Amino acid sequence: MPPEAKTAEIPAIESAGAPCRFCGAALTESFADLGVSPASNAYLAQEDLQRMEPFYPLHAFVCGSCFLVQLDEFQSPEQLFGR
Repeated sequence: MPPEAKTAEIPAIESAGAPCRFCGAALTESFADLGVSPASNAYLAQEDLQRMEPFYPLHAFVCGSCFLVQLDEFQSPEQLFGR
């Protein structure tokens, strides 16, 4: 690489919530930030079509210790499948 070329450093991003679900280390490395999205397969009933659909962050982090890729925030199975 030529001396004048510089590589961009991607800064570590502090996650907003829980530590790694496998090893407990702090989640500081952003893997992919896809903004927000409604829950997948959360089909709306006819009476819910005029209401605001809840959106959730899709920001994946990779653990710097065990390399597990995971979402910082997620819904419980009851929220996803308990309808």
